[in-house]
Amino acid sequence: MNKNIIVVVVLVILLVASVGWGWYSYQGNSKLQDKVKALESEKTTLQGKIEKGLSYAESLDILLGPARKQVGLPVKQNFSETELLSKLEERIKATGDSQLQSDLDTMKKGGNAATTASISFMARATSAIVDALKQ
Repeated sequence: MNKNIIVVVVLVILLVASVGWGWYSYQGNSKLQDKVKALESEKTTLQGKIEKGLSYAESLDILLGPARKQVGLPVKQNFSETELLSKLEERIKATGDSQLQSDLDTMKKGGNAATTASISFMARATSAIVDALKQ
């Protein structure tokens, strides 16, 4: 009978230990899931910032294409003026930046205002890239 009590006591201790371990593991898993959710949210936010910054960088790259070509530097793609404006409009729509759209509209008109608008466009795009990645 003494052996039976010892066996029962050992089994009870093992049961309590396994329940305690299970509870501890559950708590740790819950905290880990919360951290994973927070990291997923941060990842989504960062991806959005990167995509927006990339859209600004691509618009700047497209705008500088003709200048590269004019000075004899290699260009990635040889766009016609119509294609260039179309690509710029696509990238500007991706950013949702009204100032860039206004600058593009001014550039389309030509003249001295177009030069000023080009410089404003480059300054805005560069600033927006920095801001998008800094936030």
